[in-house]
Amino acid sequence: MHQRMAFFNAPNGRFLILGFYGFAPVPNDGSGIGRVVREILPDGDFGPIFFLRYNRHAGWNEANTSYPLYRTAPDAGFVAACDMLLADRLVTLQWWEEDRSSDGFYAVEGQKALAAYRRPDGTVVGIWKGALSALSSDGGKTWSQAVTSPTIITNGAKVWGQRTADGGYVLAYNPVADNNHRWPLALVTGDDGITFDQLATVHGEVPCRRYAGIYKDSGPQYVRGIEAFDTLPAEQALWLTYSVNKEDLWVSRVPLPVRSTVQEPVCDTFDAVVPGPDVPLWNIYSPQWAQVAVVAFPSTTDHSLELRDQDPYDYARAIRVFPECQVVSIAFRLYAHQINGQLEIEIQDRYGARPIGIYLNEAGALSLSDGATMVRLGQYRANSWYSLRINIDSEAQRYRLSINSDEIVAQASFAEQVSSVERLSFRTGPYRTRPDHNVDFHQLLDQPIG
Repeated sequence: MHQRMAFFNAPNGRFLILGFYGFAPVPNDGSGIGRVVREILPDGDFGPIFFLRYNRHAGWNEANTSYPLYRTAPDAGFVAACDMLLADRLVTLQWWEEDRSSDGFYAVEGQKALAAYRRPDGTVVGIWKGALSALSSDGGKTWSQAVTSPTIITNGAKVWGQRTADGGYVLAYNPVADNNHRWPLALVTGDDGITFDQLATVHGEVPCRRYAGIYKDSGPQYVRGIEAFDTLPAEQALWLTYSVNKEDLWVSRVPLPVRSTVQEPVCDTFDAVVPGPDVPLWNIYSPQWAQVAVVAFPSTTDHSLELRDQDPYDYARAIRVFPECQVVSIAFRLYAHQINGQLEIEIQDRYGARPIGIYLNEAGALSLSDGATMVRLGQYRANSWYSLRINIDSEAQRYRLSINSDEIVAQASFAEQVSSVERLSFRTGPYRTRPDHNVDFHQLLDQPIG
């Protein structure tokens, strides 16, 4: 099964799910069987499977396939929804790569993984793999010649474009030219659907690949937005879905308007935040087995940000961006439920460099970085609150640390030289140095279970 496009919300209210039957190891080369469809019912169940379109040029038809053609379905509403889908030449243009027929069904041939959006003047912008783009003034029936956008540096993964709920536009893609190393997932924003800037990371984490396999490029890739093509949602957020390492499916919610910097001083409290995974103004990395959430702890009126981790391959992470500065004082309270967990607290600059690190390890030890040296401060206790204050001087490349109002270190050196700082990071696992661009992913084996 291969899927470049999976869902269609038909104008008559029917919700369809699609897939393409191809042959391994290359199911999208035009030699496959055809595209199948079924309905997602209101209760979440699925209707029967039908063929929506056969790859007749490859020799497949009603006589030699297992599922009937959709037109034979007894449900007239389902048949009508399928007809509406087939009549939408903009939506179906996403299918060419798997189909590759030359029967005139596709207005553009030879391109892969279409994403499309409408500009304010009604022009449809189409974007394909490889930063190819074209324009249509008639809703996708005809197109200008597809050309490469020289300022979109990307690889063989998808580029996603859409209009956002605040009236702006977004392009999401992997801004790296190496096809095997597809990270980070980033976006650029614009007002008119033509000019984009302000490149910012959406998903920069690359956990280890757990399973071996061919064509398994690493990183967050194959991005698509969750959006209605002709209407804008009421929620002021951008929702993106994508695969990480071609293993797990992720969803990211990006508040609108998109911001990568902060101008206002930060004085956060979680007391007014509804307990749950939505943490305003924080960048959250929350796998299923290593979740980040606001919790009603220590009381229903005194909330905290909690990081949990039972994932052997990944970690939970929370980052708060603050105004870029050279001299700053950062204070927070910390509670450890146990002494056999791991938490790494770092102050970073805008590029992710880590001049300051405070570490709680699985042996109950509390340490910090002093230049290239790791200094052990002692043991931390379970079920205890700690008030930490870090006074930072980027000009001197030094910092001071106080815990519970006691100065622990007066003149610790930066571990990395930076000109300013702007991030506070909490992470339940060690800093990742791999994968890097020297990894041969074809040589990676399955990770051990556990």
